[in-house]
Amino acid sequence: MTVKKREEKFIEYLSVDEKTDETYVYEEDNIIKGFMTIGDCRDEDKDHNTFELWGIYIDPLFQRQHMGAKCVDYCVSEAIKRDKKEIVLWVFEKNKDSIEFYKKMGFSPDGKNKIYESVNEKGIRFSRKL
Repeated sequence: MTVKKREEKFIEYLSVDEKTDETYVYEEDNIIKGFMTIGDCRDEDKDHNTFELWGIYIDPLFQRQHMGAKCVDYCVSEAIKRDKKEIVLWVFEKNKDSIEFYKKMGFSPDGKNKIYESVNEKGIRFSRKL
C-alpha cells in the first residue's frame, strides 16, 4: 500500500467518532515518516488486561532506521502505564520481514489465526507478556 493510500485510510478512519484507540504520527524534520495505532485489545478471547498494537506503518523510504522499534517501545511503555499484562498484534502470514521484526521485539505467535477477507490474507496473532 502506498503512503498516499495509507494516508487516505487514516484520514477516513480518524473521522469516525467513538474510538477506543490512539493513532500517533512519527514525524522528524517536518516529514511524516509513519503512523502507529494502539489501544485496548479487540479480540474476544482477551480481557481488559491486554493491550493491542493495532498497526504500525513506516514509509518504505524510512524503514530499517529503528522507527518501528521506537514505536513498539512506546506501545510497551503505554501498556505498562495502563497496568496491562500483555500486548498482542496481528501480522499477515506472508509478511516475513514483520514477523522477524516482532520476534526481535520480544513477541511470539500465540496460536491464533484469522483470515482478513478484504485482502484474502491469513493473519497470525503475536503476543508479549509484560
